[in-house]
Amino acid sequence: MAKSCPVRTVVQPSAEAPTAAPADINLISLLARQGCKSFSGMLTAQGADDVFTKSIKEGLTVFCPSDDAVKSFAPSYKNLTAAGKTSLLLYHALACTNRWICSDLEPDRGILWPPRERKSSISR
Repeated sequence: MAKSCPVRTVVQPSAEAPTAAPADINLISLLARQGCKSFSGMLTAQGADDVFTKSIKEGLTVFCPSDDAVKSFAPSYKNLTAAGKTSLLLYHALACTNRWICSDLEPDRGILWPPRERKSSISR
């Protein structure tokens, strides 16, 4: 006679219901609410906000200057070329595709991959 195994019933807690995906983040509004209204305005005026927004889902770290810092730099900023302004704004963010790899942003593609040495294109 074959030995039978006792039947055990395993009770598992019910699975959590799926939750809705997080709402899209409005980065410009978020920056403005966190004391970076001038910087967020510069991003929008220069059209660089799209580059930042495209990079959010992968992970983005923004080094946002305060409104006072932007105000003190405004005279110099006004003298930059359009490319120089964009370069300066993009310099304030790193796209992070995972915990260990971060890279610069680039105007045309968003995330600059693979990471490379930053070359300044700020000119007056």
